[in-house]
Amino acid sequence: MDISCPQCQTTKYRNPKMKLMVSKCGHSLCENCVEFKFSKGVGYCPTCKTELKKSGFRYQIFEDAFVELEVDIRKRILKDFNRKEQDFDSLDAYNDYLELLETYIFNLTNKVDVEETERKIAEYKEANKDIINKNRGKLTNDEIFIEHLIEQERTAEEMRKKVYEQELQKEQEAKQRVKNDLMEALLQTDGNVDQVLRRGIEDLEKKRKEDVQPIMPNMINREEDILISLTSDQNQQRLFEYIPPVYEHQGPPVPEKNDLEQLGYLDHVRQERPVERAGGYTREYPFKCRESKVTFEFDFAKVYWNPRLSTEHERIIEFLRPNDLVFDVCAGVGPFVVPASKFGCLVYANDINPECFKWMNVNFKRNQPKNALREYHLFNLDGREFLRTIALPQIEHYQKQGQLNRNIVILMNLPGLAITFLDVISEWLSINIEEKQQWKLPIHIYCYTFSRGEDRVEDVRTRLNLILPNVDNDQVSYRFVRQVAPNKDMMCVHIRLYDKKVEDDKRQNCSE
Repeated sequence: MDISCPQCQTTKYRNPKMKLMVSKCGHSLCENCVEFKFSKGVGYCPTCKTELKKSGFRYQIFEDAFVELEVDIRKRILKDFNRKEQDFDSLDAYNDYLELLETYIFNLTNKVDVEETERKIAEYKEANKDIINKNRGKLTNDEIFIEHLIEQERTAEEMRKKVYEQELQKEQEAKQRVKNDLMEALLQTDGNVDQVLRRGIEDLEKKRKEDVQPIMPNMINREEDILISLTSDQNQQRLFEYIPPVYEHQGPPVPEKNDLEQLGYLDHVRQERPVERAGGYTREYPFKCRESKVTFEFDFAKVYWNPRLSTEHERIIEFLRPNDLVFDVCAGVGPFVVPASKFGCLVYANDINPECFKWMNVNFKRNQPKNALREYHLFNLDGREFLRTIALPQIEHYQKQGQLNRNIVILMNLPGLAITFLDVISEWLSINIEEKQQWKLPIHIYCYTFSRGEDRVEDVRTRLNLILPNVDNDQVSYRFVRQVAPNKDMMCVHIRLYDKKVEDDKRQNCSE
């Protein structure tokens, strides 16, 4: 926006030499309008009709006339409100004084309760007349510091002049001595004049370096030296003393920091992720949640946990019965196996992540029934290694025992890779086939995987047949779990091995 005079509408664009002048009422006029309207010395402001004097105008410094008005009011008020921090007993009292001062300036600048504000200012001046007169000649520590800096600068400048004059005088004396020596050498020599002159110039340069050394001491003391030079009364400052705030709680007492976790105050607060930790968010306590009548505790930033799978967890747990054998290849923190153990199943749980193994151990110990401790076995192995060395040998052992009314359940909840672990099952089924046909305990394998095909069941069936060709399609069922993303579904593959009901249905279909 171009600057213009409100009276004659002249702008800086049309008159680049135009100068604005501001009055005590805060409104601007150009220099020509002030000369014309206030030629008699007195006139009225064309904006607010306030009576003004020509001597009350001054050239405008800031572009905004409102800022000029505030600066003028602030200067006028600070002449009387000149008390320093040392004049108050406490910092709170000094802050209240500054707040009152800013309130008066705001009211006068914005024309808010002007008469009342002027009355209060007059009362303050009358009540604190002695203090105002006393403080007018007193400088603050900042002002004293600036005065010392100015004095040091002045002293340094004088010293520079003296050093320069000394150097100049020494250089002239050196030139004169070399000139005299050169003239004497020319008078006494019988040789080449050019050599004498060259030797004289070299001597002149040599003496200049030896005799004329730049001397410029650092005349400006450091800030610490200047502060030390202040008088003890002026430099003395009250040390800050922290006083913890006292809060009046309208309710039950606030628990201690160690009780926050035990009383459940942090159950709804999740652990921070790495991106959030970089932004400054931290959570001092492990994340807690409750699912399937079991309390889980873990570090949210270091393990995987998806509350949207709670329905799937409960679906599998409802299938289990006491004394069932549960082998979880990718157990995580135990969403399947911890409730299963509490229900009475014998659990073999594994996860390759050391943090998952750590928190799974914590969750098992935390959720043990008080009246009857459950047997469980935890491992920190690769999924294939767990199947080959732990799960499948244990299944063979329990199959030979032949204990009835017991299911064997293998859980593989790693949708990105779990279906590839089934090659271990395929190799295992192709060995000792006749012996395995005598087994009586049914084996249920729940393998989770992702599908991006239009026909998700056919997509999973095709991949499964390539990895596990020695299992008939009658022994496999497919179930949709949830949609993870557009064109990406989570599926559950249920494989039933050595299940008498499935085999009977298969024989009946063949006979028909």
